[in-house]
Amino acid sequence: MDSLSIAITIDGKLVDLELDNFIEECNKIGGEVIEQARTNLAEADKIVTGTLAKSLYFELIEDDEGLVIKFMGAPYYDFVEQGVQGAANNAKAPDSPYQFGTGSGEKGALRPAIKKWIRDKGISNSSWRDKQGRFLSIDAMSKRISRSVYLTGLKPTHYYQMAINQQMKRMAKRLQMALGEDVDIFMTDNYTRTFSIEITI
Repeated sequence: MDSLSIAITIDGKLVDLELDNFIEECNKIGGEVIEQARTNLAEADKIVTGTLAKSLYFELIEDDEGLVIKFMGAPYYDFVEQGVQGAANNAKAPDSPYQFGTGSGEKGALRPAIKKWIRDKGISNSSWRDKQGRFLSIDAMSKRISRSVYLTGLKPTHYYQMAINQQMKRMAKRLQMALGEDVDIFMTDNYTRTFSIEITI
């Protein structure tokens, strides 16, 4: 969203209060949250190929509740954010809305994803052996890890929530100042005489 305005009636004439500074500040805040979220991912050692970090983005959306800054990313971004409950145990992510074994996810997608993660991260099989002491193949490693993840789940990272919380203290003041600037510009352009104002949002 590049622009937003509020319709105001001045002495029977409809005039738009352009919220250019307010929208610009929303975009700045959104960009800062994205950058901080990427930093949080790196600090949590959740960057392997960088695909998730690069995919993060935000949108300004106007809905029935007002103006919303929505943060999104790759299809699995929220699994990393909120974690996933295990099929047998939810201790790692008790508050997550996601759970393995519910049938809602893509069937058979976990093991290939784990196999790719092993390769991308360069995990060695030097400490992975079978009962006979033989080194495990990547396939065997991915099978074991996938089974463990499926049963016990994934811990949440909260990389987005932490980024938002870090901005929250300054966010309200910054938006208030930006809105004040827009109102000042509007009043300078239109306040040339005494009039009644009726605002319709």
